[in-house]
Amino acid sequence: MAICVLSGVANTNHAEENLNISKSFSHAHSNIDSYTQGILAVFYAYSGYNQANYVLCEIDRPRKNFVRGIIIAVGMICVLYMLVNLSYMIVVTKEQQLQAADVALAFLTNVVGVKYAAKILVTFTTISSFGNILGMTFTLSRVKQEIAKEGVIPFAKFFGENRTLFQRYRNKDEFNQPEPTPIGALFLHWLCAVLLILITWPLKPSSAYRILANLYVYLVDVVPSFIMAVGMLYLRFFTNWAAKSPLPSWLSLTAAFVYAITNGFPLVAVWIPPFRTSDMDAGLVVPSMMTGLLSWVLLACCVLYWVSFRFLLPRIGARKGKEFVVEREPVFRTQNGERVQWHEIVLHSWVVKSEPEKRTGYILEDI
Repeated sequence: MAICVLSGVANTNHAEENLNISKSFSHAHSNIDSYTQGILAVFYAYSGYNQANYVLCEIDRPRKNFVRGIIIAVGMICVLYMLVNLSYMIVVTKEQQLQAADVALAFLTNVVGVKYAAKILVTFTTISSFGNILGMTFTLSRVKQEIAKEGVIPFAKFFGENRTLFQRYRNKDEFNQPEPTPIGALFLHWLCAVLLILITWPLKPSSAYRILANLYVYLVDVVPSFIMAVGMLYLRFFTNWAAKSPLPSWLSLTAAFVYAITNGFPLVAVWIPPFRTSDMDAGLVVPSMMTGLLSWVLLACCVLYWVSFRFLLPRIGARKGKEFVVEREPVFRTQNGERVQWHEIVLHSWVVKSEPEKRTGYILEDI
């Protein structure tokens, strides 16, 4: 919002030049890698709206407030992001956008001058990063906690439990107990963050940021979204889901096709090497296919880990001939007329596989 306001007091106006299609897209090349990086950047900028799904049990009146919050938040983000880009088009020339390492810095330089531009940008970036860290830590720690509850990672009890910090100093009122904290899941989230920082430590900050952002988008958004889109098309074409869905068939099919194509393009395009170096790649030391390579290596490692846990572990050692059983019993309480999960009892156990009962048949006696 501040960027949009600043663009209104700028002394420069390049909107006519930058928004003129015949000029703004002149001398453009058909390097598919540039389009791929652009799409991944857009996905990354607009991702995160689904994080609230992971903490619905923390929301008051989720059936009402969640829907309202998602509509308002996503609508505001779409409008503000478009206004920010429009502000760049008004203040920053095309040459500056192509040559500058940071368009936001070029924008602030044109508005407030070189002396204060870097300081203002650092302030904005710090505030934005701090908010992002708080939100992602709050939501993704819950995701890791749910994974631990399924027992598929070591030390599942530690990572899956909630603990009340400083309980001896807290309120003793049984009707006003403090909310427990997922200490283990928070520690696991912190450990993953530190690991990513250490892995990318030798790279330049721009290269490290780009590879981590692309990995996040590719693994969290592109791959699952493409699978979801294909599943939606399968339900429409090969099942009787059309009879159950209240939406018109043409609308859901169109949405699924667009969804599949939009996510299918970067899914494949990351493997196509650029035939020429674009301005986005200046100073980067990361190979163009690194996003796809690392993403599929990580996915393969995850599949291998799950297969080992599911099929190999029950065949060796003390667990031979046993199967892993997870029992989850949620406890609900009524809050504002709605059922909200208050507690959950999770039991993990390795039990001997029960052989199916052998049936020899029945003898029906004459009546």
